[in-house]
Order: sequence, then C-alpha cells, then structure tokens
Amino acid sequence: MKKTLLCLGIMPLLCAFFAVVFSLISCGGGSKTPGGKGEAPDDLSAGSNLVSFVKNGKCGFIDTEGNVVIEPYFESTHILFDEGLAAASKGGKWGFINPEGEWVVEPQYTFVSHFSEGLALVVVDNKGGFIDRTGKMVIDPRYDKSDDFSDGLAGVLLDGQYGYIDKSGNMVLRTKQNLGPFKEGRAGGYVDNSFCHIDKQGNPAGENRFDQLWSDFSEGLALVQWAGETWFVDTNDMLHFGHGYESAMPFREGIAPVLNKAADGKAPYWTVINKSGETVCRVEGSPDVVYSYSSGLALVRVGGKFGYVNRDGKVVIEPSFDNAYSFFENGVARVTINGSDAYIDKKGKVIWKSESAATK
Repeated sequence: MKKTLLCLGIMPLLCAFFAVVFSLISCGGGSKTPGGKGEAPDDLSAGSNLVSFVKNGKCGFIDTEGNVVIEPYFESTHILFDEGLAAASKGGKWGFINPEGEWVVEPQYTFVSHFSEGLALVVVDNKGGFIDRTGKMVIDPRYDKSDDFSDGLAGVLLDGQYGYIDKSGNMVLRTKQNLGPFKEGRAGGYVDNSFCHIDKQGNPAGENRFDQLWSDFSEGLALVQWAGETWFVDTNDMLHFGHGYESAMPFREGIAPVLNKAADGKAPYWTVINKSGETVCRVEGSPDVVYSYSSGLALVRVGGKFGYVNRDGKVVIEPSFDNAYSFFENGVARVTINGSDAYIDKKGKVIWKSESAATK
C-alpha cells in the first residue's frame, strides 16, 4: 500500500491489519462546521486545495492560504482529499467526507485507505474490501491483505494465495508473492532468482534480469540496480542510461535527480537529467539527497536540514527545516520548524504553524 499521510487527533490509531506509514502533525484554525449527510462531488478535483490541520486534538482542513475551511471536528483524517473525498474518523471508526465537511460515507470501518481509480479499500472484521464514492460496497471484504487499485488492478492475499484482482473482484493473475502495484502496465517480479518486471499476464517484460528494483515505473522509466550501478530501464526492461550513477530518483515532470560517482578524488555530486539522459543542470549547495520534483521544486537535504531547489538546480527555499516533504500538487508542502509542524507555500512563506511543538 502506498504511503498515506494522516492527521491524528486524540484517537489512538488502529492499524494492525495493513502496513502503512503514518505521519503525525499538530496545529491551529476556524469556518464550516462539519456534520450532516452529503454527496460526493462530481468534480474529482474538489478539495484538492485543502490540507488537514489539528487544533485542540481535533482535525479540520485549511486552504492553501491558511484559511480554515472545515472546522476541527474529526478525531483523525488523511492529510489530503483524493478524488473529491477525504478519509476521516469519528467515534473510533473511519468514513469519508466531502469538501463541505459532510459525511458521504458514514464512519463505520476499522480502517480505510484513499480513493484511487474510483474505489477505496476498507476493512471490515479484519478483511479488506472496496467501496465506490457513494459508499456502496462493490467488492466484498474477504481479502487478508490488499493494496489500492492502480492500472485497473489491486494486489491481494486471499486464502494464502497472492495475486491481482480487477474492479469486479475477479482474480486475474496469481503470483507466488506480493509483487507490488502495477504502474504503466508493469509490476516488479522475481524470476529465476533475479529481478525483472512482469506484464499483466505475468510474463517477464524483457530478457534482462537485475540485482534489485528501486522504483515503480514513472513517465515510462523505472530504476533498477544492475552490475552494481543504478540504471533507468524502459517498460521492456531495456537499459537506457545509468553508467556512472551511484543513486537516482524517479522521473517526475520530465526530469530526474541523479547522484554522479566521484571522479578524480572529488565527492559525488547531484545533477538533473532529462529523459534522453542529458544533464540539465548541477544542483547547487552540495546536497546529501535530492528527491524527485513536484510542483516544479525538488526537496533536498543538506547536513540534516531540508530545503528546496528549482528546475535549474538553484536553491529557492533555504535548507532550514528539521523535516520536510515534497510539495503537494496544490503548491503546499508540510515541514517541521523547531519541533512544530507547519505548511509553507512555494516561496517558503509559512501559511500555517502548529500552536505547540509536536509530541512525536
């Protein structure tokens, strides 16, 4: 299952069923009072300008300018809206709300994921199933484990058998182990004691085999380790470029950061390449890590502090944060300042900061 950011209030998180990485925030705010029954918006981008915050142990939502849109009312929420709905909890159970703060799916589940391709994973009596955006159960809860839908398929574990189901709940591919999600028609595979990618029929995508798979496909390319080096491969598992790379990040927005090997006694250094493998720029400031681009900026870590660089590799937000995440598509990023959680805009301006330091 993909990493899910959560806003947690006073309720302890119950998640023994699925392995999900949770991030905690604390905060402040005041506008629409949640409550009542609502409908899922027709616009799948609805709520995309909202991010969650916490005040007095309750979660609400602010917009990208820091204005409170949904008053803090929920015990826990996911950080973002997905396909017009956000997961939220009340009374120890999870459901989904619309951007008005109204319940579209009443809180009734032990755990929920986010909406992806029109369906969301929910847990009932320790079994996973899927609902649509109206709350209708479209795939009965019977899976011991499940991932979100991606490329029309979801990885599941049923009665000891791993495989992939389609949106009707039919097992369309059986596997010996959990291989991860399909992206751009390919999933990670393990064949003849080495790694490769497989197609939706379970066949190897090409003849090459690798030491390790480092990323899913993104913009037609995936990261692998081959002969001790990091390479980019296409969906036929053909090597494209990578000789001389110590590390790299997936392509986003047409470019990717790569860590070039040391030469002539000099330290390794980060550059940005295009999809032809050509160097676009060198990243200034000698960062330890450069992450993939999002909303035109890349998160960097320099000596334990985090900041951001633009597509020219220039520092535009100084590395001054204790912790930070890549920018969301709405142009807001979550950071930690002196132990307090905050959101910043793309100019580095703080649009919201928690009233007290986070406890975790």
